Amino acid sequence: MTFEEARAQFPALERLAYLNAGTNGPLSRATAEAMAAQGRIDLEQGRGGPAYFEAALALRDEVRAKLAAFVNVAPENLSLATSTTNGCNMVVAGLGLGPDDEVVTTDGEHFGLLGALAVARVRLRVARVRELPPDQALDALLTEVTPRTRLLALSHVCWMTGNRFPVTELKEATGLPILIDGAQSVGAIPVDASGFDYYAFSCQKWLCGPDSMGGLTLADPDSLPLTAPSYFAQASHDEEGGFELRAGAGRFDPGWTPPGRAQGGAGQPARLGLRARREDHRPLPRTACRARRGGHGGQAGNARHLPRRGGLGRAREAPLRRRRRRPRHPRPGPDPRVVRLVDERRRPRAATGCVVARARRRSAAWRRSRTRCARRARRRAPRRPRRRRRGSPQPRTTPASASS
Repeated sequence: MTFEEARAQFPALERLAYLNAGTNGPLSRATAEAMAAQGRIDLEQGRGGPAYFEAALALRDEVRAKLAAFVNVAPENLSLATSTTNGCNMVVAGLGLGPDDEVVTTDGEHFGLLGALAVARVRLRVARVRELPPDQALDALLTEVTPRTRLLALSHVCWMTGNRFPVTELKEATGLPILIDGAQSVGAIPVDASGFDYYAFSCQKWLCGPDSMGGLTLADPDSLPLTAPSYFAQASHDEEGGFELRAGAGRFDPGWTPPGRAQGGAGQPARLGLRARREDHRPLPRTACRARRGGHGGQAGNARHLPRRGGLGRAREAPLRRRRRRPRHPRPGPDPRVVRLVDERRRPRAATGCVVARARRRSAAWRRSRTRCARRARRRAPRRPRRRRRGSPQPRTTPASASS
C-alpha cells in the first residue's frame, strides 16, 4: 500500500491538515465501518451467548497480536491496557515503591506518569532535559541516578517539545528497571519495546485507533506483582477466593474490551496507514516534503502532525484553505436616540482660548497658586471693624456722674 492510498482511508484529511494526533488521531474509514458493523450486530442480535463471547475473545487475541507485532514484542508480553496512564499505574503500583525509594524522571513528563509516582510517595529526582539534545540529556539523567534509585520513568518522546529522550542509552548505561511513557512515540516513530522493562502506550493518538485502548509491554510478566486483578487475571478460581494466575502479560488486562472497540482495533491503521508510515520514515527530498506540506494548489499532501507551542496534545486542526474572518460585533453602546437628544441640548463649543483657560483652571497647580494669591491678598488688606449683628443688644453706657 502506498502512502497516498493509506492517506485516502482518512476522510478527515480530504479537507484538513490534521494537527491534533497528539491528543486524538483521525479515524480511518475501515476503523469506523468495523465499529459501526459490530454495533449493528450488538443491536440486532444481542450481546450474549457462547458464540458471542467466543468471537469477542478471539478479537482480543487478534488485537493483542497486532499491537505486539507493531512494537516488536511477543503477544504474551503485551497487556491490553486502556491507556498510557493505565499502564503506568499498573507498573508503579506493582513495584511497591515507597517514600525511601528514588525514581529518576524528567521535567517534560505528562501527569499520566507523574500522577502514578505522586500517589506512590516516592522521592523524585527530576533531570532538566526538556530542551536538551540527546547527548546532553543522557549526561543530565545519569547525574540524577544514585544507589537508592529503583526505577527510571520517562517518556520516549516529550509531549511538550517533541524531543526524543535517550531511553535506550540510559537503560544500557544503568541496567536499572525502566518504565517508558510511549504515548507520543508509538505510531509516530519506529518503536522496539523489547529492550525495555515496561513500555506503556495508547491507541487513540498516533495509531489512529479507537478510544480507551492501549498496551503495556512487560519484559518479564512474572516479575511484576498483580495489584488490581480483573476477570482476565485468573486461569481458574475456587469458591474460597483463591485463583491461579493466567500465564503471560494478559493477567494485567484491566477488564473487558467491548467487541465494537476491539473490531476498531483489529481494523485500525495497523494494516492501513501504519505500514505505509513505517516505510515513510526514510529521508525524503525537499520536493517531496513540499508536496506533502500541501503545495499543490491548496490540496492536502500529507496529514501534517506538527506540534504547536505548548505540546503535542494542544495542537489543533488547521484547514488548508484560508478561512474568512468572522465579523466582529460592535460593542454595546448608548442608545443613539439619547445621544442625539444630548447633542441637541449641548451648548456650542467655546473658542480655543476658553478651552485652554478652562483646563488651566482645573489644573492642580493653578488651584494652588490661586489659593496662595488669595491668602496673600487677605494679609495685605486692612482689617475692617466687625459689623454688629442685627438684633444684638446695645452696649450699656454708664453716666460720668454715676461713676463719680
